[in-house]
Amino acid sequence: MHKHFPTKYKPYSLSHTHTLSSLCCIYMERTETVCCYCGVSYLIFHEFQQLRTELAQLEAELQDLRETAQKEKAQREALELGRLEKAVCSKARSTSAKCLQVAAQDPQI
Repeated sequence: MHKHFPTKYKPYSLSHTHTLSSLCCIYMERTETVCCYCGVSYLIFHEFQQLRTELAQLEAELQDLRETAQKEKAQREALELGRLEKAVCSKARSTSAKCLQVAAQDPQI
């Protein structure tokens, strides 16, 4: 949905995150949206703050995903270790049973 704006204003895509004050700033001259002390445009500063907040949220989500991946890896390793231990115990029992059979057949051992 593209609206026609007078030629002295640039078209600006409006999103649901804009407040009334930021919408008013869109139609102001650049000199009216610049901070008197630092010279940074309020629009740019606002967008920068939004990006910073989004970055922090994404970093937190990434950290959660990394922790989840580590937990799943540890669980897989524990499961594999359990399987290996079960296989070793099974082989040990069969070896022990064979030793008992041989000992029963040959009393000199």
